[in-house]
Amino acid sequence: MHLLSLDSNGKPYLTAFPELEVPAYVILSHRWATSNEEVTFKDIMENSGSEKAGYHKIDFCGQQAKVDGLSYFWIDSCCIDKSSATELSKAINSMFRWYRNAKKCYVYLTDVSMTASAERKSWEPAFRKSQWFTRGWTLQELLAPRAIEFFSREGKILGDKKTLGGLLRTVTEIPFHALQGVPLSQFPVEEKFRWAAKRQTTEVEDKAYSLLGIFDVAIVPIYGEGERNAIFRLKKAIEDKESMPKELDPGKTNCVRMTVPADPTGDCILHVTMGGPTLPDIIYKMTGVKLRVVEGKWQALFPNGSSLTPFPSVRINGMNDVGIAKMFPIESSHSIIEGLSTSNLYAKEKAGEALLRSCVSFLVQADSECDVIMELTLGRAVADRIALQLYADG
Repeated sequence: MHLLSLDSNGKPYLTAFPELEVPAYVILSHRWATSNEEVTFKDIMENSGSEKAGYHKIDFCGQQAKVDGLSYFWIDSCCIDKSSATELSKAINSMFRWYRNAKKCYVYLTDVSMTASAERKSWEPAFRKSQWFTRGWTLQELLAPRAIEFFSREGKILGDKKTLGGLLRTVTEIPFHALQGVPLSQFPVEEKFRWAAKRQTTEVEDKAYSLLGIFDVAIVPIYGEGERNAIFRLKKAIEDKESMPKELDPGKTNCVRMTVPADPTGDCILHVTMGGPTLPDIIYKMTGVKLRVVEGKWQALFPNGSSLTPFPSVRINGMNDVGIAKMFPIESSHSIIEGLSTSNLYAKEKAGEALLRSCVSFLVQADSECDVIMELTLGRAVADRIALQLYADG
């Protein structure tokens, strides 16, 4: 990855870093001018291009990075060697990740001016109509970064993604929670295509390539193949990813606790606080219930076709034996399933007991950003073994 920095005279220069050694950096998002007005990789390497109209964006980004205490910054127009097909392909497939990993993204709006008046009403009409919102590549540049600040062409800050959230939601028609960083994997494929439908790109193939990071897929760019072929290959990559078998992943586990009754024959309850992008997949594999996000709220889609929005919460019951085995594998000749439900609560057979679907439940709050509580009923023998693994170091 090539990063820019400014020398003691304020001149920009490039440094190449291996992927695992990239220092902290900021990143610029902007509406490209005509190709002959943007400073290129070649210009930077030859210490030229200062007369071009796009040069002031480099100066702005470098100076603003210094204000934020950083020395390195990245700008797509001059940090990619487009004469190298290999580097261009790598950059296109890495772009979303580069924006995500940046400490901050500066959105530089050349068609929005903040003059003497700093009042929002003076620049908001131009902000709403900015060409930045019409371009294909800027969609991922809006969604990927963890922190975004918007600047006028004078370099004055207009706000960030949080303070301008309502305005961004209105202009882009993208759900607020998507703008605020909810994993894009939680949104349907068709919805994400709608976000990009009205956006334009200079190269028609970029209508597909600019969406690679949003769908978390990779394809080799082939300029000249045409929009139809590029979109076809993108959709094929998405279909292939969706059809791939997924290992059950507990995602982000914040807390694990176990309730143990005084009665030695009683069941134990394992409480696991769960979150993260893999959570809907976990619940679907265990219960057959699909979760999706609608306007910041969970919506549960049941196998019979019905749906339910938690108010204020809903308990989803059920698990199959495969799900249990994957969640809690134990290297033993006996399956963990043998000890899952004890006689005081459920009918039980001595060996090869079929797992009752009511022995696990997920407590789902309405707010999609809230953690989900998984409660698993365990027989005492299995509970003791799990407790030993969980708390042995305590």
